[in-house]
Amino acid sequence: MHRSNRRELLRTLCGAGGATALSALLHTPASAYNAAVAAVAWSPDGRYLAADLDAAIRVWEVSTWEPVATLSGHAFRVNSVSWSPDSKLLASGGSGNPFNGTVRVWEPGTGKQTRALKGHRGDVSAVAWSPNGKQIASSAQDQTIRIWDARAGRLKRTLRGLPRSVTALAWDRTGTVVYVVGADRTVRAWNAGSGKCLWLFWASNRQVTAAGINADGRKAAIADVSNNVLLWDLDDRRQVGVLRGHSEQVDEISWSPDGQSVVTAGGDDTIRLWDLSTLKVKRVFPRVALLDEEETVTSLAWSPDGRLIASGELEFVHVRIRDATTGRQLRVLDADLQGGSRYPWVLNPPQADGPNW
Repeated sequence: MHRSNRRELLRTLCGAGGATALSALLHTPASAYNAAVAAVAWSPDGRYLAADLDAAIRVWEVSTWEPVATLSGHAFRVNSVSWSPDSKLLASGGSGNPFNGTVRVWEPGTGKQTRALKGHRGDVSAVAWSPNGKQIASSAQDQTIRIWDARAGRLKRTLRGLPRSVTALAWDRTGTVVYVVGADRTVRAWNAGSGKCLWLFWASNRQVTAAGINADGRKAAIADVSNNVLLWDLDDRRQVGVLRGHSEQVDEISWSPDGQSVVTAGGDDTIRLWDLSTLKVKRVFPRVALLDEEETVTSLAWSPDGRLIASGELEFVHVRIRDATTGRQLRVLDADLQGGSRYPWVLNPPQADGPNW
């Protein structure tokens, strides 16, 4: 099978609900089809990095790059992870059977689950912790966003009428407004307290493939099937730029902590770093080719200090750590929870010209 066709097949199998539906038909464990790192997230204090594999989450301590916790509890795969502002707790959203997607809250320091937030009917696609740490927002295929009291573990409000597929979920800087970017091309803002939709606009006239909202909730980068990334000012709800350069659709987007750059990954097997002041590519990161395959990036996350970029992969079950300025690979973390890499010879090659992160 041609590499691009195999990649599309794997994306279908690894997508939210895809493995669940297939396993139900074939009576095969869903984990057999989930060889992908769908979510990576740095803790706000920069001490930890979390990444999923199948129905569990692995957490590494950044100072040593040693795994310090494995968090298991979801029935099927994990689709999204989000750290609390104080870096003490981790929320995850996962796929269950078609009627019981669950949000789970973990204490990585002890490896214990502290809450299981149930109510969504369908896979949970995204989770986001509010800036004050008191609330968690979650979106799911049941076309709702649920606002949870993070401390009490109870449902506070359900926002209805959302698109079935959500590509980005984020809070504004005040912690009162939730932004949602849907694959249906819309961007919505909801008052989390009243449940009122404040506004809605159409971000593109084409299907949306990826989106990211910056740290203060004021700007959004939204990719569509034109292979371009549209930049929007959410305060004024106006388009402020377009990033052009990918030859195939953009699948992942992450903002720099200072909001001056974004990094994107596309079906053309490139990772691109963009300068938003010029709307130009600052750097195309070197590709990693293994066994006649290019890496296919399924998740991206910028470290809080802006120095590093983590990327999860579809086929090699690794998390790659790169220098955010040069794009040079510094380390490869094995996300395989069985403890053995399928490609052990590629992990952490000697770096003669830089530190061993």
